[in-house]
Amino acid sequence: MNLSIFREYDIRGIFPDDLSDDALEKIAHAIAVKCHKEKVDTLAIGRDGRLSGPHIKDTFIHNLNQKGINTIDIGLVTSPLLYFAAKNLPSKSGVMITGSHNPKNHNGFKTVINDKPVAGEELKQLIQSDLIDMPLGQNLEDDAQILNYVQEVTSSKKANLKKLKVVIDSGNGAAGAVAPMLFKAMGCELIEHIDIAGTAWLQGKEKGATGRPVPLLVEYLLNN
Repeated sequence: MNLSIFREYDIRGIFPDDLSDDALEKIAHAIAVKCHKEKVDTLAIGRDGRLSGPHIKDTFIHNLNQKGINTIDIGLVTSPLLYFAAKNLPSKSGVMITGSHNPKNHNGFKTVINDKPVAGEELKQLIQSDLIDMPLGQNLEDDAQILNYVQEVTSSKKANLKKLKVVIDSGNGAAGAVAPMLFKAMGCELIEHIDIAGTAWLQGKEKGATGRPVPLLVEYLLNN
């Protein structure tokens, strides 16, 4: 296993070279050890739009369940939304599967347990730790977290933006799964360029990740 994937603040590596099924089992083991130490039995799990996301998520959840950790699969979401979902759990714990700004063949994990971030370096030290046998954990799919997040944001009196026309270009990112619903709920007139495409991640500085030249987007905003 390539131990350099354990960074100061998170875990990041190339899929499947660094993030093989064997590596995913070890990562799940380390996180399960941390959970049991903190008396945490449930984690919210989300992922970004990378093509490797579904396989990593499913394999990771399976391994966590095998190690006695319950999981709530909230699907394709942004990192802030995962943190929102985690904070609303009694355990205040969750894991976001994301490669952040890295290229499309990368992925990784951001972990919060008991409302505190967990460093990759700490998890690296737990890979070899013993784990007592526990009853199998259960997985629950929860697709309501985006709606819960939108309702939380729009409950503020400041969330009325009915006079605004907004163009959203989500740049192939997971924000495309959240932003349109949020801005519509705030009353905006919306023009959407949404394409959560794991094949088009980060296409270059001169273009948005969608491949649309940034000057054209600016011109569109000025003329509409």
